[in-house]
Amino acid sequence: MKNYIKEAAAKAEKLVNIIDALEACGKENAMRALSNRHRLPYQLIWNLRFRPPKSIAYDLVMMLDEVYRKKCREAGAALMVEAEAALNEEGLNASDRNIVLAGRSVGRQAEGATEASFGRRAGDIAAA
Repeated sequence: MKNYIKEAAAKAEKLVNIIDALEACGKENAMRALSNRHRLPYQLIWNLRFRPPKSIAYDLVMMLDEVYRKKCREAGAALMVEAEAALNEEGLNASDRNIVLAGRSVGRQAEGATEASFGRRAGDIAAA
């Protein structure tokens, strides 16, 4: 299997997991939501998850990549909101506070991420 197809399959799987986690709708409904909201063919998403094709049109790979970046930003922003709410609650111990601060950091990085920053490692993003 070609490398770009493996990457597209991994992104499709992650997208389905992100949508399922954010909306608690199940994998099948998450695949349908991904297809309906972002104009990606449902059959492509299904094939990438269960039976990777031999080739994919380049424009579909780019659409999938764009949707993946957008969903990562949305998930990071949602995590940041959760982290802020948790910090405002009383009764956090030191380890909880550290986890929340780490979540806030990840959320801020995802919120401010540009297209160019998504190919880099986490250490490179922090240094930028």
